[in-house]
Amino acid sequence: MHAASEWKINQLYTIHYGFIPNNDSLKYIRRMSISANFNMFCNQLEVSAKKKSIISLRYNSISKKLNNDFWNINTSYGGVYVGCYGRETANDGIKEVDMIFEMPSHLLLQYEECGGKCQARFLEDVRRSIATMYPKSNVDKEKHIIKVRFSDGMHFNVLPAFIKDGGDYICADLTGNGIWNTKKPIHLIEAIKEVDKVTNHNLTKLCKMAKAWKQNCKVRIKDILIDTLAYEFLRSTKKTYESYSNFDVMCLDFFKFLMKQEPSKIIWNGVGNSQQIHNPDNFRYKAIVAHFKAENAIKLENIGKKWSARQKWKEIFGYKFPESVKIELQIKKLYDKAIMLYSTQKKCARILNQRVLTFKGLQVLMALLIVSGILIIGYTEKFDLGLGLFTLSSVMFVVILYFKKYNLKDISIKHRQSALRTFLIKEEFQSLLKALNRSDIDISIIRSRKEELKRKMFDMYQGTSKSVSKRYSNAIEKIQVTSKVKEKLPMISSGKVQIPVWQSNKFYMENKIQCLMNYKN
Repeated sequence: MHAASEWKINQLYTIHYGFIPNNDSLKYIRRMSISANFNMFCNQLEVSAKKKSIISLRYNSISKKLNNDFWNINTSYGGVYVGCYGRETANDGIKEVDMIFEMPSHLLLQYEECGGKCQARFLEDVRRSIATMYPKSNVDKEKHIIKVRFSDGMHFNVLPAFIKDGGDYICADLTGNGIWNTKKPIHLIEAIKEVDKVTNHNLTKLCKMAKAWKQNCKVRIKDILIDTLAYEFLRSTKKTYESYSNFDVMCLDFFKFLMKQEPSKIIWNGVGNSQQIHNPDNFRYKAIVAHFKAENAIKLENIGKKWSARQKWKEIFGYKFPESVKIELQIKKLYDKAIMLYSTQKKCARILNQRVLTFKGLQVLMALLIVSGILIIGYTEKFDLGLGLFTLSSVMFVVILYFKKYNLKDISIKHRQSALRTFLIKEEFQSLLKALNRSDIDISIIRSRKEELKRKMFDMYQGTSKSVSKRYSNAIEKIQVTSKVKEKLPMISSGKVQIPVWQSNKFYMENKIQCLMNYKN
């Protein structure tokens, strides 16, 4: 490699990573790339604000309807999220939301007095209540819940239950002629949260990634079993997986843990023996395939084939795994702009300083020439020479004073202050890159900080519009061009634009029906 090329590469590494790499540090840079990829991936798996609002609307509507019919009160309280959404282990691909609704305790005695199959009558009464608002509701006889289906493919599993002392729930079971069972979903939620806190929130992140694998590869494994096995895995392992840079190894080890489950096993004990989980379908083969692909992804990353490594992770987790870390590239571009702005602001200040010094020098020179002209007139016989020198020097002195009215010194100070602020912003962009690649800081915090720094950088002083010199005008133009971050969107003919009719949107109609039912009740 040529010395010049090697120097350029070293400069690039120094700008973006803060050091010149050797063999050990190249491995470290690869770890940084893994950290950034998994940081972005986990951020993209979070349930979106839009989906959360839809779930909340439906949950409140169901709770309000049941409160009106069974408690005779107009409120949306009384329900509890359970399942993976309640445990906060659901990702953005969630299609099934579980909830428990607390029923009045006196109803339990009333249904028991009715004799046989009172559990079926109980669930049917609850179903009829919900069906007045959501007609696509039916009793699931296997899960012993009311399933509410929606047009967007989402469905709610509503479990009406009576609360016991200690926080357990009494639920209807349609087995045989019907029995009352006790469930402990809150104990499971609390156990998951406790281990999640101890593992630096790795448990919920691992559960979300495993569910992305399930959704992408169509793995026949229940969500509650994923949460249970992830819980057991992180409790049993001696590794800590302290940061996103270790998440590739964590996924590899978890797939190995899954593939080592007993081949004949179809029943697992839930967390804290809260329930038994039946999963007759074999998920081990797909865990073996995922382990093999994860192993290959790590090998490809270690030899510097980042794109190929990402493709392997995408085969496991699907399209949400980032093709490239866009925010990292954005920060690097902003960092480069900050360097350019910093050098340009310094150049402007230097040009103006030179201009100020030149004007001062000329002022002193003209003052000396004026004095010389007066002395020549008064003490010599060369009156014409003295008068000419005096007149010319006076005119030049006035011209210099005219140009000095721009107060170039103040403008120069503004450029120096802007250069200092730009330098600090440049340093903060560099620290953001380090935080993105080395720390477990939330990607949304980095994105928010990036936008804040970008606004600060492009709100910098952009110089005076007054003509100072050609060099200064060129430098100012460079600052103004660099500061143009907003791109103009192409204009589209209004005749070709199709404006969607919001009133025809299914979700709008669903919301409208809910509002009418709530008003009616």
